[in-house]
Amino acid sequence: MDAALKRPLIVVSIGLSVGIAAGGSGAPSPVLEVAAGVAAALCALALPAARRSASVTAGCAFFSCLLSGLSVGALTAPRDARFPPGIVDRETLIEGRVETPPEMALGRARLPVRAERVWVAGAQRLARFGLALTVRDGANVAAREGDTVRFSCVPRLPGTPGSPGAPDRATRLSRVGASLSCSIAHGDGIVVVRRESSGSPAAAIRALRGRIDASLARDVTGPHGAILRALTTGNMGDIAQETRDRFALSGTAHILSISGLHTTIVAHLAYMLALALFICVPGLAHRLNVRRAAALAALVFVWCYAVFAGAAPPVVRAAIMTSSFLLAIIIGRDPDLPSALALAAAAILLAQPAALFDISFDLSFASMIAMAIIVPRLLPETGADPLAPYRSFRPGRWLRAFFAATVAATIGTAPIVAAYFNQVSLVAPLSNLVAVPLSTYLIVPLGLCACVLYGIWPAAGSTVAAAGGRLCEALDWMASGFAALPGSHVFVSTPTLAEMILFLGAVLVIVHAPRRRSAWAAAALAIAAMIGVWAFDRRTERHPGELEVSFVDVGQGDCIFIGFPGGGTMLVDGGGASDGRFDTGRAIVAPYLYHRRLKRLDHVVLTHAHADHMGGLATVVDRFRPRRFWTTAAVLSDPAAAPLLERARNAGSEVTALDASQGPRMIEGVKLEIPNPPAGAAGLSPNDSSVVLRLTYRGTSFLLTGDIQEVGEAAILGTGRDLRADVLKVAHQGSRTSTHDAFLDAVRPSFAVVMVGGHNPFGFPHDEVVARLEARGTRIVRTDRDGTVTFVTGSGPVSPSCYRSACR
Repeated sequence: MDAALKRPLIVVSIGLSVGIAAGGSGAPSPVLEVAAGVAAALCALALPAARRSASVTAGCAFFSCLLSGLSVGALTAPRDARFPPGIVDRETLIEGRVETPPEMALGRARLPVRAERVWVAGAQRLARFGLALTVRDGANVAAREGDTVRFSCVPRLPGTPGSPGAPDRATRLSRVGASLSCSIAHGDGIVVVRRESSGSPAAAIRALRGRIDASLARDVTGPHGAILRALTTGNMGDIAQETRDRFALSGTAHILSISGLHTTIVAHLAYMLALALFICVPGLAHRLNVRRAAALAALVFVWCYAVFAGAAPPVVRAAIMTSSFLLAIIIGRDPDLPSALALAAAAILLAQPAALFDISFDLSFASMIAMAIIVPRLLPETGADPLAPYRSFRPGRWLRAFFAATVAATIGTAPIVAAYFNQVSLVAPLSNLVAVPLSTYLIVPLGLCACVLYGIWPAAGSTVAAAGGRLCEALDWMASGFAALPGSHVFVSTPTLAEMILFLGAVLVIVHAPRRRSAWAAAALAIAAMIGVWAFDRRTERHPGELEVSFVDVGQGDCIFIGFPGGGTMLVDGGGASDGRFDTGRAIVAPYLYHRRLKRLDHVVLTHAHADHMGGLATVVDRFRPRRFWTTAAVLSDPAAAPLLERARNAGSEVTALDASQGPRMIEGVKLEIPNPPAGAAGLSPNDSSVVLRLTYRGTSFLLTGDIQEVGEAAILGTGRDLRADVLKVAHQGSRTSTHDAFLDAVRPSFAVVMVGGHNPFGFPHDEVVARLEARGTRIVRTDRDGTVTFVTGSGPVSPSCYRSACR
């Protein structure tokens, strides 16, 4: 405890973090509240003894901060939505203020709006709630931050995740104050009622940033211009997904956003420049402490940089973190990394308690904490001062410091990156040796220099910006090269909390154990424990000796996971968005498979080449390298499917056409039939020629129908095959062109699964289809309402289990 009292801010920040985590995860339980009250009472009773006991003082400080964190966390926890009644799922006219700059991504614009009034049934009502507005075609959005806008849309309650690993949009929006979400087609649907006053300092800064951003976009076009604008003005909206992927695989994705790394380097450059300037001024060094004056100048510059870059929450957090180091110099103390981090964490959490649940906060502090723990062991001369290796211009020390810092940051953030993104870059320590100096010591200064020159010498500003664009091109080329190296990255299953703790424990033991032999022995035990946890989790996720069929909630589309009794796997379709802007494979299907601890698939089946079945399979093929890729002969000759088929072949998959003439197959005791019409049957549309699969195991059958419609159903009935099934996947998301009476009479299902998106514009499932199923006593489950629906069949009767509900 004496060591803790030497750095009391650590006790404060840990107590706040634990309290906010407990209180912010929901309403604190009565037990937790009683425990906090008891802790506070004990602290009060122990205060007289605190002066004599360091342990009691530290305990009092911790529990007091814990209680404060509980209170703050409870206030910021997601709560029930507060908005006028009668507007959810109804066309509503809304007026409100745009709170932050519109964010562009994949052609869409996202605007956080604070609603101020709504019109319900022609009557105006005052309102105050957060709304996440999406403009599907965001090219011509005229609204800016601070503007009052009016638009008409259908507000929706953001849904909870429909499958394991899927993003929790409801919680994410609630943490930023948004109760509802809605979307409109075009930016023309937004009317700017009132522009923000141009006389306010905030409006002037935003206008200046907008003009500079437009100048940079004019002078440096394409993906490299997008990188330059991201590093200079904080505008990341135009960075293409392919560029983001390259940087992520090379371990340099953090460079694309203004973060603690950028502000630290900017502060260092400003500090060194101010220090040199003050020393060079005759007599100034004798009148003031130039070191403190330089730190004060750097502090001012860092906050000017943060405000200019948009003052987004991650940028503000980075500025606070950097300021904690500079304040130590200003007050005449040597920088101490652990104390500075603790001060920054406490300040951020008091100002923005919800930051604790933000990935950028987690990654920033995980990397810095890892550097504070690991770097001093690798570079003893550094001590607690992170800037020690950079105080003299010695390239050797700089390289060693960069390498040690990137190794530490990679190790510290690896569990978080694996949990969020299911990938870990193995070349990050090497790629950052090139990328960090290039981006922070060359590109960022050139970008800022161009910003200044645009105001006094536009031609020179354009020249400097062009030079920065060339360096961005080199940076992009570097990221591509490292990402393409064999073994540069690995995709991993989602780690459990126990695995993450064991991994970090092994690292700590290796770094701080007094004897190397004992360190490696303890690390070996931790790794063995991780393997045991992984094996236990893998076994509980699977159903050995049973057939599992899971209908994965991917919105308006199909994706079916099949787990065979012997451990084999099959994925039928991969979902997808009709406009191709949302990668279902990346956002939903791959996280679902990673959550199931899978690294490779045995079979992938593409029923037909439509976007809502095929769109998500590109990511699945790249990451899970299926051994066999099955589809129809029509798909093999379809130009729309050619890129996907080429990816499958490049991934080592055996690409084969399926049809009824091939007869049934046996896979681990499961009978797999293909009751499709014979290959070459005339008059079949792509939907009607979908692959249809019938799986039978121990007397239970599943019929997966793709998107067949009336013609396809009649063709299959004409083959005379046995179509009886306990579980029917309703074709074409429940369109009335499918699932007709004659077909249902042949199938006679006990359960029907409708794979459909919530609030879909087609009104699926159609009332006629629902009526046909209910007339036969078929129990209907739906992915839009119930989430992922799973059936497991072995010895007992089959019944569904649902991820989101109790399978109503």
